[in-house]
Amino acid sequence: MAGFRFLFPELIQETQVLTTLSKRFLEPNSREKVFPSFLSNLRSIGRKPEERVYSLKLQCLRTIPSDQYDRKAGKEIYAVISGTWDLRRLGRREIEFCGIASTKIELYASDDPGKRLAMWRLELGDEKSPGCYVHAHILGALPIPRLPSLFVTPMSAIEFVLGELFQRDWAQVVASDNKNVNRWRNIQTDRLQKLFAWYKDQIENADSSPWMALKKAKPEDGMFLPKSRRRRS
Repeated sequence: MAGFRFLFPELIQETQVLTTLSKRFLEPNSREKVFPSFLSNLRSIGRKPEERVYSLKLQCLRTIPSDQYDRKAGKEIYAVISGTWDLRRLGRREIEFCGIASTKIELYASDDPGKRLAMWRLELGDEKSPGCYVHAHILGALPIPRLPSLFVTPMSAIEFVLGELFQRDWAQVVASDNKNVNRWRNIQTDRLQKLFAWYKDQIENADSSPWMALKKAKPEDGMFLPKSRRRRS
């Protein structure tokens, strides 16, 4: 059974688009160095030997402060996003998430950057994962609760953070009508439709409770690829 597989050019395009759309929400070093370096490293995997596993890392992508996250608290909050994803090239156009796939989100107050306010992870599991394959968990001594999640790529996880921190401004960005927004919208719409269809299929064909069916479900082979490229198991 395979992990989640994607068209490599689509993953590149998704990253390019979010790099552009998120610029005004990132502090200068993240905007000018961290995100471009991540994109460059992702591209370089496409030039390396196939059928090997490569570790892709995001190092401390930091947002600018926002007062839109919790207006009652009256604080400006910023996020630091990091992560590691193991990727395997499958031919020239496909890539698979095949091992560690974890995005860490940390929140800090601008007036007290030494104290972390919150931390959670958005992750993909593996064949032995005891929770939902696509899940989130909150900081604690144990990696629980493993809550069902909708965020299957690093870029979708980053958008989640931007939507939480900049609830007004990010909503305005993705509601606009331009080439980059339309590309982003099309990619994410297709992904979520396929993920929801998979969840719906697990529930409808459950041999126990719907929740346990979702908890045990492992990804279908090539579910995020175009139908013409899916491999039969």
